[in-house]
Amino acid sequence: MKSSKTAHSIGKNRQPSSSRRSQAPLLMQRLRSGLRFPIGHAFRPFSAVLCLLSAAFLFSCLQPSPVREQLSRAEQVMETDSRAAALVLDSIDASTLRGEEAALYALLKTQADYKSRIRLTSDSLPLIATGYYGTRRKTERAALSQYYLGCAYGDMHRDLDAIDALLRATTLFPDTTNKYFAYSLFELGLKYMNHHMQEEAMEAFKRYRLSKACDGDSVNIGYVDYNMGLAAAYMGQDTLSDSLFHCVIRNTQLPSSYHTATYHQLAKLYYYYFNNPAAWDYIEKYIHLKGRETGAVSLLKADILSEKQEFYLAYENYNKALNDGDDIYTRCMVYKGLTKTALQLGLTDSLQSYMDHYSALLDSIYSISRQEEIARIQESHVIELHDKELKARHIRFLLWAGLLSIMFLTGAIITYLLADRRRKNEKLRYEKALDAIRQRQVEQLAQEEQEAPDAAGYAEEPDEEPDGSEKPEGSLFVTIQRERIALYRQQYAKSEWNSFFKSRQADIKLEKKLDLRRSEALMLYIDELFSELFITMLNDNHELTKNDLEYCAMVMLGFKTSQMAYCTQATVHSYHCRHGRMKGILTEEWYRIVYGKVKS
Repeated sequence: MKSSKTAHSIGKNRQPSSSRRSQAPLLMQRLRSGLRFPIGHAFRPFSAVLCLLSAAFLFSCLQPSPVREQLSRAEQVMETDSRAAALVLDSIDASTLRGEEAALYALLKTQADYKSRIRLTSDSLPLIATGYYGTRRKTERAALSQYYLGCAYGDMHRDLDAIDALLRATTLFPDTTNKYFAYSLFELGLKYMNHHMQEEAMEAFKRYRLSKACDGDSVNIGYVDYNMGLAAAYMGQDTLSDSLFHCVIRNTQLPSSYHTATYHQLAKLYYYYFNNPAAWDYIEKYIHLKGRETGAVSLLKADILSEKQEFYLAYENYNKALNDGDDIYTRCMVYKGLTKTALQLGLTDSLQSYMDHYSALLDSIYSISRQEEIARIQESHVIELHDKELKARHIRFLLWAGLLSIMFLTGAIITYLLADRRRKNEKLRYEKALDAIRQRQVEQLAQEEQEAPDAAGYAEEPDEEPDGSEKPEGSLFVTIQRERIALYRQQYAKSEWNSFFKSRQADIKLEKKLDLRRSEALMLYIDELFSELFITMLNDNHELTKNDLEYCAMVMLGFKTSQMAYCTQATVHSYHCRHGRMKGILTEEWYRIVYGKVKS
């Protein structure tokens, strides 16, 4: 009751504001702790409904729709039983489908009809599939959509559109071992044969023959052997054609209609190319299997009889072929034969008519060929494929170039950092060594100043001149300066000047001169390197000039007189004279430091 009163009072706003503020933390605590709060009663039904709707929505998303299940089942059984797949597809109301479901239905329906040998008379369904799956991504469904679009155009006798779709299909299969990729090649070969493009057809058939579609499948092998035999015969490869046709005859898995057609092709091959009497035997085998004589066979018999100069029998067979044959190529060759035999038989009234029919049919055959248009279609797909390959290659090149650039830049940065660290470490060691020498020198000076007053009280007469500061040969001062010089020589050995002079030994021996710019740079380097030592030297040798100091520095670095002359545009003789001058200027101690020996 207490909680209800509280809720009632809050709802009526009857409590003062300070009281409400004092109860706010309590209310929040009760909300967090999950205690029953009377105001929740108003929202409980709404929350329950919302939860149920959310659960139903999630359940509907997780559960596939019945149509999708049917499409998936039809796709699964398509390869093994196309009729069962067609029954599943017929149970779907296609008018309700949208998006992916509509595209998949269109693809599967076209596939089922084609596999069931139902002639495709419209491209509407495959166009729905190709419009959805597109041509930008290599996927199996996109490739299959283009393949069956090509099959539909083939059934509709739109060969140019069929070739275009089939060529695009070959570029969309993600895996060239796919059997439908091989089927696309086979269909392309047939279309090329229809337009007398035997070389292209042979290439497509060869690729199909090497695919997995022919791996252990005698029927597919027989189909491609027959068509390769046709292409080889038209290309003049008689021996290959004969071999392939006999492979077809020996293939017992093929339908008898292929054996029948092969006997006809062997008869033509043996008569037209080999001029072999066995052609007549193959004609008889063809008629025996076919059960009747067709117009194409009558044409072949007429040609053989005409070759034997039996013109009356040939004329009869030509007319029989004209009555039985509706193929444009057969009728064209029949009129050609009739023209020849009419001339031999003196049938001049019919001669002009036969010639006109032959010319008209021949022009029709040339117009049907349309090889130039097919070549343009091939070229467009080759260019498209080439562009894709170039783009992919360009992307790979950019990726590799970027990766190599990053690796090179990283290596260069690491190398620079390591070299800089090494230089800094060397400089730090050098500075520490100099600091140690400076400290020792300071300590020595302090010790000498401390000892000087004590020694002055006991000395009656100075042993040396007032400005002299002679020290024993093994004095600490000499030792310190020699250590400093050793450090300078180490620094010089690591500098670019050391390697520079090693490469100029021939010029030095020939007493050539260094250019002025480099000479000034060298002197600047020596001045900076020996700056502290020069100050110390000047304290004890006031007559030294800048040139004298630089000369002493070059001596301490180990330069020979020829190298000194090369560096300063002076003569070797002048530096020999400079040595004599130094004897008179330098103190005994500094002479010993610079030259490493006692004055003689």
